[in-house]
Amino acid sequence: MKVRTRIGLVVAAVLALGALAGVALPHLVDVEAYRPALVQAVKEATGRELVIDGPLQLSMFPQPRISARKVRFANAVGTKGAQMAAVEWIGVSPAWGPLLLGRLEVGRLTLYKPVIVLEADAQGRPNWQFAPGAGAAQQAGAASAGFHLAIGRLRIVQGTLTYTAPATGKVLTAADIDVVASASSLDGPFTLSGTATVNGVALDISLDVGGPAEKGHRTTAKLKVANSSLDFAGDLSRIAVDANVSGKLSLETAGLADLAAAVWRVVGEAPPDLAVAIADKVAFDGTVDLSAERAALTDFKLSVGGDSAAGSFALTRGTKPSLDGRLSFSQVDLDRWIDRLSAADDAAASTPAAPFAVSVAVEATEVPYRKDRVRDVVLVVAT
Repeated sequence: MKVRTRIGLVVAAVLALGALAGVALPHLVDVEAYRPALVQAVKEATGRELVIDGPLQLSMFPQPRISARKVRFANAVGTKGAQMAAVEWIGVSPAWGPLLLGRLEVGRLTLYKPVIVLEADAQGRPNWQFAPGAGAAQQAGAASAGFHLAIGRLRIVQGTLTYTAPATGKVLTAADIDVVASASSLDGPFTLSGTATVNGVALDISLDVGGPAEKGHRTTAKLKVANSSLDFAGDLSRIAVDANVSGKLSLETAGLADLAAAVWRVVGEAPPDLAVAIADKVAFDGTVDLSAERAALTDFKLSVGGDSAAGSFALTRGTKPSLDGRLSFSQVDLDRWIDRLSAADDAAASTPAAPFAVSVAVEATEVPYRKDRVRDVVLVVAT
């Protein structure tokens, strides 16, 4: 018999034995015996109860995986909902590299039809901060207490997530979530890409968040919504929906009014009645700073309705919000804007004025108007 033939037979025999072991192992290993230990480990790591109503199953193909049905994870004490998460089906595969080095990390985690609730208790403590049980007390000087999670690849299919803002009680609901993500820890770094419908608005998002640093978490994000695309590169103060945000923002949209309405719905607010309906293409590039008290766009360049401008705006929130800013045009086609304002007059007249303090200066080097040109125009709007 030729050497090549012998090698082929040996390889075939090894593969056959491997396949046989893969088929037989799920029947030989009783994964149900590990259920109490798994529940106890989660309890010790998080201080929360894990309930697995369905059976545990072990499969070897196309890769080793343990799966379970009807899984529930308890909410934090003092929050409204009984469950923080309920999952129809969950599949877990280990990461082989860390496992060979003695570390247990999740290589692949798949959640099918998860329902996740994010909220805070009366003291403002979010339910995604975990406290260990008595069996998980850490030594003095340890980096942090609680649950530490590393996931090589997370897939969420047909998921639902709700977030209730502690300060306002407003609820953000994300449905039809289909995303792929990875996380080295709950505090970053992590990546996420996929689609979801948030408060009725379809979103396509790509997100890359770094670990904690001096300025927070270095972040890049790309978002597509309402025929518009946004790109951001900057910093988040912390991993939270209400985090402070600072960095460079660019925007391209086919209609500013549609985008504004979509964004307001996403954050749980009623869409504003814009005085001017802008249907033309809009482009923006500048610096953004967002916090609970203030929202600012600075040193930006703006192209709207065929006109280009530069400027800065700052909105200060409070019982009576204020808007301050400056907008400088090299040229403004006044005839075209008069037509737009006239088209919006009826809608604007029927809308009560908002309790807004405004101080805005608009400058134009040249203004074509009725076949003539006016130069060095300055318009100040103040209320």
